[in-house]
Amino acid sequence: MSDQPRPPYLSPFPVAGLIPNTSTDVPVSAVLLVLYLTSVLSNILILRQNKGRGRPFPFQVLLIIYSVFRIVALTLRISYAAVPDNINLAIAANIISNAGVIVIFVLNLLVSPRLMRRFFGVRGATGWRRKISTIPFFAAIPFLPIMLLTVVNVTILTYFTNDPKVRLDCLTAQKVASVTFVVIAFLPAPFAATVAILSSPIEKQHRQQQAEKEATGSSAARRSFASRVIHPDDRSTGTVRGSALLMAFGSAVLTVGAAYRTTSILSPRRMPGDPAWYHERPAYYCFNYMLELVVVAAYLIFRFDQRFREMTEEEQEAQGTLVAPSYSDRKDSEEAVASRADGEQGGPLTTAAALKDDEIV
Repeated sequence: MSDQPRPPYLSPFPVAGLIPNTSTDVPVSAVLLVLYLTSVLSNILILRQNKGRGRPFPFQVLLIIYSVFRIVALTLRISYAAVPDNINLAIAANIISNAGVIVIFVLNLLVSPRLMRRFFGVRGATGWRRKISTIPFFAAIPFLPIMLLTVVNVTILTYFTNDPKVRLDCLTAQKVASVTFVVIAFLPAPFAATVAILSSPIEKQHRQQQAEKEATGSSAARRSFASRVIHPDDRSTGTVRGSALLMAFGSAVLTVGAAYRTTSILSPRRMPGDPAWYHERPAYYCFNYMLELVVVAAYLIFRFDQRFREMTEEEQEAQGTLVAPSYSDRKDSEEAVASRADGEQGGPLTTAAALKDDEIV
């Protein structure tokens, strides 16, 4: 009885990345660790600069948290390579590795509504359209912690049981969670791609309308409630199309990484001495750490923090600006302006034409 192995147990099947060794995994992990440490320092620097300039972007913290997760995961993998008999290190490294990428999923879901609001703001869309366009992103966020907790629990349970039925149930739960992660990772991509395709001619038309309004200086525009509105995306830099392309790129790359992890789980189990290509170290490091590092680098280089920043309430109060009104507020304001214009000029057609020229852009 004393010779029987005790939990935790090693997986009887090949795992992604295989069992690390000091000759290969330690140097590779060390290089990646330095790169992620650079990411942490860069994001902290940008966060402090934005705060000092009065242009805070709190979501920058999520990139810092993600990079810290990756640093911890790589440190644990190096430790596991040095002590391959310590299964507890393998469990911890596996859990932290799965948890890290979830942070970027959350980041994309949180800033995608800002992209949609900015896009519909340029089009002069009413409030209900902009609200509906953000529902898919906020609705998907609760699934991330639920699926993450599921993965953590079944991963731990897998290492502490030899019951084939329990292991099969754990594998089923992992498959469901992995597919969910793929869907959520891909969710911002079609929306961002659509915005990128449609926004270019709209932005050109928007600039032309703005130039015409500034040239004519319509008196009705000065009186209109809509002419005093500044949309929340007023503080974003860059074009809507550029921001949409950046979001589509990040979402697509993260989807590739999530699909890789799902492939390794959905594929048939293989014998310990016959790992598939997705179990090998090159695939493990490229589809996990390198792809995500490319996304983080793109967000840093193309100033993700400036492209998706919105005005805070303090900034709006300081400038005396108003947030874009809802559809009902806009209609009430237009009717009020029309009534005043009718009383002053006696001509509803003139007022209606002026209001048409002063739609919210």
